[in-house]
Amino acid sequence: NDGSSSSSSIDEQLLCRVRHHRLAIEQVPSDGEAWHYLGMALLDFYTYEVALQQQKGCTNTDNDSVLRLAVSCLDEATTYTPCDGRLQNNLGLAWERLFEQHKQSIEGKNEMSLAALSSLDSLRGKVAEAFSRSIQIHTLCKQAGCDVNTDYESACLNYGLFLSKLDDFEGAIDILSLVAANYKEDEDTDSDAVGVSRVLRDASNLLGFCRRQIQK
Repeated sequence: NDGSSSSSSIDEQLLCRVRHHRLAIEQVPSDGEAWHYLGMALLDFYTYEVALQQQKGCTNTDNDSVLRLAVSCLDEATTYTPCDGRLQNNLGLAWERLFEQHKQSIEGKNEMSLAALSSLDSLRGKVAEAFSRSIQIHTLCKQAGCDVNTDYESACLNYGLFLSKLDDFEGAIDILSLVAANYKEDEDTDSDAVGVSRVLRDASNLLGFCRRQIQK
């Protein structure tokens, strides 16, 4: 009973976030930030529901309607805030979830038709486009003197990780090399930015892994 009550409470909290951002959009339909937050709330709800189903031993997690809705909201947000690098990074993460879900579905059904593979390739392109756009925006912001290092490093790590999962180690090395070199400068400093150090450390470790794969 306690577990059920806890799940219901989390459900309600997530749905409350969704309703809150929907209300904001109803008031101002062109509010890109509200579309962004709505997309992330839906993505969190989808992630929670999948984890809950897996915890219950349910292997059928093919229902991607909420995930697709989250992607749609994030994509809509880019219409109103096209130069938001963090938004593009989150859109990349959402597209990646959809890519992985679709890939698992195809492999589970052993469906290797031309249409299925073409759809998968299209999703892969969407992921790459969003992450690349995020890195491009943050690069321009850095050149303009804005402090966007944390978001820039996060986008590079996310894109590098995605490419490494596809065994595109050379591509991952190119992306991770943009930030991994900064790790040595920060690892011994007394900084409160623990999350930043973790991102740089992960990027450095992943870069080393990709280089070893190339050398095999």
